[in-house]
Amino acid sequence: MQTQWWRWIWVSVVAITLMLSGCQPQVAKDGVTQLTMWHAINPPPNRDVFEKLVEKFNQTHPEIQVKSLYVGQADQMMPKILTAAIGNASPDILWFDSLLTGRLVDLQAIQPLENWLDNSPLKSEIDPALFAGMDLNGHTWSIPFSTSNAGIFYRPSLFKAAGINEPPQTWEELRTVAAKLTLDKNGDGRKDQHGIVLPLGKGEWTVYTWLPFLFSAGGELLQGNKPNLVNDGAIAALQFWSNLLKDGSAINSLPE
Repeated sequence: MQTQWWRWIWVSVVAITLMLSGCQPQVAKDGVTQLTMWHAINPPPNRDVFEKLVEKFNQTHPEIQVKSLYVGQADQMMPKILTAAIGNASPDILWFDSLLTGRLVDLQAIQPLENWLDNSPLKSEIDPALFAGMDLNGHTWSIPFSTSNAGIFYRPSLFKAAGINEPPQTWEELRTVAAKLTLDKNGDGRKDQHGIVLPLGKGEWTVYTWLPFLFSAGGELLQGNKPNLVNDGAIAALQFWSNLLKDGSAINSLPE
């Protein structure tokens, strides 16, 4: 297969939105609006940077004060969001993975933002490619907070030692390169260097890193607006990962 996997970069959008709840922003007697924001920013150094930005915002906007709370990993937030929505104790602002949009809309836990966004200068600063992750059923439910790009990293020194002059351009070239980089260095009959690491786990990271292969093979997650992984692209992407493991040139990461 001559699929050019490097042409496809899977972009995950993390978004922020307003929650629907009986808890309205608290306005103190001094006229200061108090807002609570839930987020799942990781790793901790990134969280420290964000807290400094929140502090700067609070200092420059004395009439609005934001309290940010870390509530756990992004793929572990849903139970907390559900409990908060049912208990009428939702935060004012929610940081979440845009893949959760449909579930949050079904819960009536978030409110559409297009009336505000259409009149905001912020809209012109948003990359148009990100709107697909913000819109659902004719409404805009969030604004992007950040994006994440998946890519394959390699060590030039190992490529040079194996006589590989340039990065692979197709799936078959990637498979060949991975095989060349797989070595039994001490001759004990066991491979102690593998050509590529594939993620292993039940969390979203495994799926996230597999999706570029799915899309580059022409596959889709949905067909007719319904989940469907029984398509040629999905099968080809799964088979390719399986081939790397059968070749012995791939090793799985530690389970999540």
